[in-house]
Amino acid sequence: MRRLAGLTAALAAALLLTAAGCGKKQAALPPPLPPMVDVGSPSLRYVTEYEYFTGRTEAAEYVELRAQITGILKSAPLARSEAKEGDVREGDDVKKGRQLFLIDPAPFAAEKERAQASIKQYEALSRRLESDYKMAVRSGGGVSEQERIRLYAEIAQNKANAQGAEAALKIAEVNLGYTRIAAPFEGRLGRRMIDPGNLVKANDTVLTTIVRLDPIHAWFDVDERTVLRFRDLLMQKQIESARTTQLKVTLATANEPDYKRPGVIDFVDNRLEASTGTLRIRVETPNPKSSNGLYYLSPGMFMRLRLPVGKEHEALLVPDTALASKQGQKVVYVVRSKEETDPEGNPRTVERVYEIPVEVGQLETDNWRVIRTSGRKEQWPKGGDVPETLRQQVLRPTDRIVTSGLQRVRDEGEVRLQPKDEKKAVAKAAK
Repeated sequence: MRRLAGLTAALAAALLLTAAGCGKKQAALPPPLPPMVDVGSPSLRYVTEYEYFTGRTEAAEYVELRAQITGILKSAPLARSEAKEGDVREGDDVKKGRQLFLIDPAPFAAEKERAQASIKQYEALSRRLESDYKMAVRSGGGVSEQERIRLYAEIAQNKANAQGAEAALKIAEVNLGYTRIAAPFEGRLGRRMIDPGNLVKANDTVLTTIVRLDPIHAWFDVDERTVLRFRDLLMQKQIESARTTQLKVTLATANEPDYKRPGVIDFVDNRLEASTGTLRIRVETPNPKSSNGLYYLSPGMFMRLRLPVGKEHEALLVPDTALASKQGQKVVYVVRSKEETDPEGNPRTVERVYEIPVEVGQLETDNWRVIRTSGRKEQWPKGGDVPETLRQQVLRPTDRIVTSGLQRVRDEGEVRLQPKDEKKAVAKAAK
């Protein structure tokens, strides 16, 4: 009972203290300070806008060397371990006209000799027939008209046979020339596809491949959306067509940070590929040999293309860190000073943030982004004054933009400037 009485007294004392505390008025908490941000200024400079694509290199010329006659292969490019000085080796760079393969010429040389013998035979027969015909004419009535006609026909037939023998000789000479297979242009050989001693078939057997590497081609696929954008710019005469003008571009390999390789668009396909929705273009770029006789670019390499869009023009740029995304739209937060009164009626200068939608372009090498358009100028009235609320939605070179702390600001919200930025703002307002 004593314990229960003690607990009751303690509870009553706690309730009295609570009631006494509730009777006092709590002090009001001060409002939170506006977020502190860094600000910077947009930059006006001359830029050239670019589109970027990726593709692969291909040889400017590519030929599969095939035999044009059937025969036994006598010689071919050798492996490096087998070759001696002066021999043609697999993978060598060769000059135009250099002999690469030899098919056994003996059967074709014999065909040529047989055709030459046939020609001599018909020439001898022609001389005899012409002599007989002349004797028949001089004999007058000693030879019948039928005999003279027969001799004349034999002369004509022999002449036709001689022409056939001359054609056979030409064919034999051509086939004999086909036994020697030479490089059709200056280029680099692939591996030999067949070894000496094998039978090669006319127009069937592939002997090797040869490619021309200087210049070299690079193929790129342009998506349909970009193609349509280019067409619009062409209609507006802001750019020129690659079909009528030699458009210069720059390229880079996978390990090159800068686009320093020159190139020219030398072909644009006449249709978009329906399965991929892309248009193929071809760029030609120099690929000279280095001092040690090597080509840097090879067919099949990954390449990057930078295509200029229009001419150099003045543009407004902002740091890439100043861009925020809001519902899929890029925005910039601009800080502008505004004269207001506090709750007690005292005037004060407030820094407020205004959200400006922008359409962005390319990213420059110093991480500044090109601003193509800003604000909502389509809402401006065609005549009369433009409301200040709409004017504030256009980015201007003199504006101060938020470059850090973007996640803490809101449209038309108050902010505080970093001390260094505040001093600049005061000095600018004093001028």
